[in-house]
Amino acid sequence: MNRCAPVPPAPPPRSYRLTTPNAPGSAAVARRVVGALLHGAALDPLRDDAVLCTDELVGNACRYTRTPRIRVAVTFGRDGLRVHVHDDAPLRPPVLRAAGPLETGGRGLALVEALSDEWGWAVHGTPGRPRSKSVWFGFDLRGRGIVP
Repeated sequence: MNRCAPVPPAPPPRSYRLTTPNAPGSAAVARRVVGALLHGAALDPLRDDAVLCTDELVGNACRYTRTPRIRVAVTFGRDGLRVHVHDDAPLRPPVLRAAGPLETGGRGLALVEALSDEWGWAVHGTPGRPRSKSVWFGFDLRGRGIVP
């Protein structure tokens, strides 16, 4: 007689948060934290791309907003990894643009789009009273053949 064992439930996603001041060293701190988290979770195949995407989003929040704090949220589970970078400037949406060959900037979101499986942004707050925004990127672990 064949018996099917029940499929064990997926472990709950793991979430980590980091808050840094809006300062020149914030992107470096976020890079180190995200890199260490992914290494500790045996997600090294994603580490370089996730660290670069984190650097770009934190760098953009520092460069283009006057928010005093930048918050980074990292969540990963069996299916995916997602990193959100929050700031308090909801009316400054990210702009994906094509940088000219002689421009020294303007390629960050294009890198995020090229390296991640998905990215986007959201405004947080209540209707008519936006308070913050998050820009995020994600990786599909199963689609990349990664099993944490």
